[in-house]
Amino acid sequence: MQFLDENRLSSVAEAEESLSMKEQDVLIALGWLVREDKITSAEIKKIVNS
Repeated sequence: MQFLDENRLSSVAEAEESLSMKEQDVLIALGWLVREDKITSAEIKKIVNS
């Protein structure tokens, strides 16, 4: 969550690099955040489509 708070408009690739995670793991984490109502699906679309 801290990463997204600091980098609201980042892409999946930027998250991968900054967090040293694989793309699949970033997407799983984003899905979990949506499920837990921490971020919206609209925010996910912005990140994934960046």
